[in-house]
Amino acid sequence: MHAQKDVMQQALDRSGWRAEDISHIDVNGSGSEITDLLELRAIEAVYRPDRLSTCELGSMKPNIGHPLCAEGIASLIKVVLMLHHGQRVPFLSAREPMAHYDLDASPFRFTRQLRPWGEAPRVAAINSFADGGTNAHVIVEGAVAHADAWRQPIPAPVLKRVWLPAQSSPAEREAANDLDRTVETGRRPPLAASRRSASRRAERPNGESFAPTAMANEIPLTAVQPEPGFWERYS
Repeated sequence: MHAQKDVMQQALDRSGWRAEDISHIDVNGSGSEITDLLELRAIEAVYRPDRLSTCELGSMKPNIGHPLCAEGIASLIKVVLMLHHGQRVPFLSAREPMAHYDLDASPFRFTRQLRPWGEAPRVAAINSFADGGTNAHVIVEGAVAHADAWRQPIPAPVLKRVWLPAQSSPAEREAANDLDRTVETGRRPPLAASRRSASRRAERPNGESFAPTAMANEIPLTAVQPEPGFWERYS
């Protein structure tokens, strides 16, 4: 519970909003009586310690089920759509009383039917508390509509040819040729063609062989290794 309170308080402090300005919180809502109780206590301690104003709670899990590792992004998509359309969507659960928390006497309420956002600031908070112990809390604010707002496509990436040394393996040259063909045509070649491409070679003036590979800005890929003992702790 203390970890949940800490991450919520940090996000709130960084956002520049007051706790009472947040009128909707999309909860983690694991469905367990103990974990839901701890989450409610943590939210109340950070957002409504004086219980002077109400705050609506919601969750996308009753609508789509438990999305497992995607629960955080699913909640973010839902809340962004709510803010974009200026509507509060119904919460389909929490109809039974809790044994150790009096919701009726609490500052929390549930939206039971679709309705406009209202006069409150168009800003909401999201909880995502993963089973592995990672706690995330984000505060999202609706964008202000401007009459002169317009869209334009992003610039195309700058592509560079990357030379492969002569000692490159056939598999590396094959992958390079596949990538080059994909960049040129927008479609990945058939498997048979991919294998034949391994024999396609060219030479630079100094005799070094190469494959005409394209890389977007030559962005390096970095392998991230978990710390020692990670899998032992969580498997």
